[in-house]
Amino acid sequence: MKKQFLTYSQQLDNLVREKGLEVPDRQEAIETLKHISYFALINGYKEPFRGKDGKYLDGVTFQDIRALYRFDVALSSTLLRYLLSCERHLKSLFGYHFIQLYGDSEQDYLNPNNYDRSTEQRAREVRELLDTMRDLAREESDQEYLGHYRTHYEEVPLWIIMHALTFGQLERLYWCAQPHLRDVICSEFPNLRSKNLTYVLLVLVHLRNTCAHNNPVYTFRLKNIFLPVMSVHHDLGLVNKEGKARAGQKDLFAGLLAMKLILSGREYCAL
Repeated sequence: MKKQFLTYSQQLDNLVREKGLEVPDRQEAIETLKHISYFALINGYKEPFRGKDGKYLDGVTFQDIRALYRFDVALSSTLLRYLLSCERHLKSLFGYHFIQLYGDSEQDYLNPNNYDRSTEQRAREVRELLDTMRDLAREESDQEYLGHYRTHYEEVPLWIIMHALTFGQLERLYWCAQPHLRDVICSEFPNLRSKNLTYVLLVLVHLRNTCAHNNPVYTFRLKNIFLPVMSVHHDLGLVNKEGKARAGQKDLFAGLLAMKLILSGREYCAL
């Protein structure tokens, strides 16, 4: 059944009468809903304040929910700053080592033989990635730097294309790289094996998208992927006698560990 439209005032009435939330300053609460929306604020941040019956715990106020929201926004902003640093670093490494092995021209990075097509899935993704890079290199774009290289140099080199790819496309590009290239890139990170870097990239992309799309970060949880148990889990004492990690595989802590493996020591300490 379609939900009925409610005014800001009616939304607050519902929270007070049916859910037991205290709203000391209604006008301030209405202004908050105007800027954030009921769904983003209440649905995203209500759970820590509710009892098993679905109603709010005694004494919980609208301001408590808003405070959690503001904390989460600040956390998301901080994480995104360093996730972008991870993205830049990984793009730079991929471009550098690919060019060193195969060259930087369009005929080099658009050559399917320079990628791993050992499985049907990889071959399909290689075709899709090459189509994307071909479009970036040859079609009109809002990105002036792409047009500049097309106009003045007749083609767009890989190190420019890397700048235009999304983090998700970079993750797929690494997954589709030849095994030797994956190993060379991974050698830049002494605590990582090439297979594990694939998972690290997946975790970073999911966390980055969560932050960038203004979704709650404090409840970040991976569903279909996980961070394998690695030396960083052992170093932090997270692994039990059965070899399983108590944390740091599918939660926000997994994202922090993934960032720790990519960021420089100085950057991670600043985080």
